[in-house]
Amino acid sequence: MTGTTLLVLALTGAFGVLGAAVLHGVVAALEQLPHAEEREVAARRRPDGRPTSAARLAAIPAQTDDAASVAYATLEAIALAALTMIVADLSLEADWPVLVVFALAAALAVVVSLLLVRAFPRQLSRAHPLTAL
Repeated sequence: MTGTTLLVLALTGAFGVLGAAVLHGVVAALEQLPHAEEREVAARRRPDGRPTSAARLAAIPAQTDDAASVAYATLEAIALAALTMIVADLSLEADWPVLVVFALAAALAVVVSLLLVRAFPRQLSRAHPLTAL
């Protein structure tokens, strides 16, 4: 692959991981808010009278939770596919055995999925749910 292709794949992977992590944080924050605070957040308005972005998210938590879950799963899959293609391309240039490529791609997928998309955003959002929204 060319350098431009690798850059596009790397940016796709990075933005996919970032987007998935943010959306996973929103899901975790909505799970942490007590019902009373959720209603308070849903009632917030801007000076011009329109609801804030957090108010729109908290207004219908079940639908927001479902939509964010689907979106973060999709972004995560796109990011992992892009990162796997980068690993495969670099390993072809290095002439590594196929099993090494599979092991490296699987290890990268585990680290990205468990740590970057799930663990860190969930921990931050549970600690500060209102800030996360």
